Amino acid sequence: MWRLSSLMAVLALLLVGCSSSDAQKSACRAATDCAALTNGCESAVCSAGRCKVLPKLKGSVAPEQVEGDCQQLLCDGAGGTYLADDPSDLVQEESLCTVRRCLYGDIEERVRPAGFDCSPSGLGRVCDGRGECVECASHSDCGEGFCEEHACRALSCGDGLLNPPERCDGAALGGATCESLGFMGGVLACAPGCRAFDLTGCISSVCGDSQAQGVEQCDGADLKGESCVSLGFAGGTLGCGTACGFDLGACLVELPPCSPEAEERIYTASALPRAIDDNSVIPTEVTITVQDHGFVESARLLLSASHQRVSDLEFFLLSPEGDMVELSTDNGATGVDYQGTLLSDGAHRSILDGSAPFTGSFLPETPLLAVAGGEASGEWRLRALDDRLGVEGKLTELELQLCILP
Repeated sequence: MWRLSSLMAVLALLLVGCSSSDAQKSACRAATDCAALTNGCESAVCSAGRCKVLPKLKGSVAPEQVEGDCQQLLCDGAGGTYLADDPSDLVQEESLCTVRRCLYGDIEERVRPAGFDCSPSGLGRVCDGRGECVECASHSDCGEGFCEEHACRALSCGDGLLNPPERCDGAALGGATCESLGFMGGVLACAPGCRAFDLTGCISSVCGDSQAQGVEQCDGADLKGESCVSLGFAGGTLGCGTACGFDLGACLVELPPCSPEAEERIYTASALPRAIDDNSVIPTEVTITVQDHGFVESARLLLSASHQRVSDLEFFLLSPEGDMVELSTDNGATGVDYQGTLLSDGAHRSILDGSAPFTGSFLPETPLLAVAGGEASGEWRLRALDDRLGVEGKLTELELQLCILP
């Protein structure tokens, strides 16, 4: 009897607890009475006087978002949330001297090179190479004046004192002589304007006497001890031209691409030409599918792109295993076009030191060695990005060259 009465008392307490708070929370007359029971990824309906909470569909956009984080908060279909990459969720800097973009859910910020035109921002004229828009970054930005602490100053030519960017001022030649400038001798003077030397009094060497002197790079067989290798080439025979300048025609541009154990394969992209979206944070992708199996020993990439201001362009190569190589970004200043540009770890000059139109072989900004050792088969993707408004371009040629080990 005691046990039955105790059990009844416990049940009574439980019923009182459930019927007071829980029943009041779920009681409703309309769906608006149930709003407090939901989060941003749930909706509620009033059915038979009780609130019923339902999850929103998977992929629905949650109301709580963080602006500019390159991600979007989405509903997971069970009342919870998850984050997804959103390349459009980005806030650019006002100065125009840094470029932000979304890359796999993270924010990548790149500083524009010194001299980049940032005048549209209204904060200055050129970028200083550190992310700030200033009046000047070099003396050439100041016309007849000179740049000091990122501000243009007037020249004081004629006072006999050597002030930047003067190369000379009257008799003040900064220690320069005809001989130091590569001439055989003579008297050096300062030209009007103090921006250049007057070389009329300097004596030039004689090309054709088989003696490399002064400004001559070579003369006949006299190469001043230089060779193709010393000039940065892989090998070959250095010659001397008729104007006593080096003839590089017989120099080897790069080392042989494949070892004897590897087989060279060349793959060409189809569906070209392909427009590169102007001023877009979403890259234009061109895919080359490789069906040959094996390990990558080395890789080279040949591309051509037409663009009237190539410094707007950025190119990246993504391997099937996800390794990314930064090929060329914001190079070429105001020049035009990539014309049969071969990007190879065997080239003798960097794309950073080249000038547009880019023709011939160049070292990429980061080595293609990053893809070595990976599986060759799969989708190789070139990502092209135009990060400045006003000029449209297109990719006209793309060829992937692989050395594949069995």
